[in-house]
Amino acid sequence: QPHSEVVRVLAESGLAGILLWVWMVGRLVSVRGPQWGVLAAYGFFALLNGVFDSAPHTLVAFLMAAMMTSAARDPFWDSRSASNVLPLAALAVCLVEVWAVITPSVRLTAAEDAELGGQTSLVLYERAAGGHWPSARASKEYADALAAAGKNLDAYAEFQNALRGLDTGDIYLALATIAVDEDDLPSARLWIDQCVKRWPHNAEAREMFFLLYHRAPT
Repeated sequence: QPHSEVVRVLAESGLAGILLWVWMVGRLVSVRGPQWGVLAAYGFFALLNGVFDSAPHTLVAFLMAAMMTSAARDPFWDSRSASNVLPLAALAVCLVEVWAVITPSVRLTAAEDAELGGQTSLVLYERAAGGHWPSARASKEYADALAAAGKNLDAYAEFQNALRGLDTGDIYLALATIAVDEDDLPSARLWIDQCVKRWPHNAEAREMFFLLYHRAPT
């Protein structure tokens, strides 16, 4: 997870994505409006942080950009096609943001609140992890809840789902722990190897690594 949206866009969409953003920013630069203060602050923050992960801030930024372009006097923005398309595009972006980001986030928060309140949370976590826009974080937290409930095999599968979007040592450690509990030493060694590569100084991971490689095969 880079702490810069420029790096993220470059990594995820390559040169084409960067050029698209440069084109969009270039269009906005020619526009004057009070919204520029908000956009400038958002842009500066995006250089040093993963601001796209904050749905409210991103939604406000897109709305500010839409307000600026709607009041522009640039020939492109004044054209009939642009005046028809841009409001629809802004609305589409907002709807996608709600569908893909805000709704899954609300579901995951509800599951976390239920768990903190001592209520049954597995169904809520399942709903959050299995939504229309799969979330690696939701899969990881669902797997943690499954493991805490003693459902090791289900947790094992869900941790592997989380690896599609996350690559952190704690997930590999959890997989290694479950594999040990299930007496699957080859898989446990595979997972703990990956864990130690990412968490070389974690005491629990190093202890499990030592035990697995000094344990007689069964």
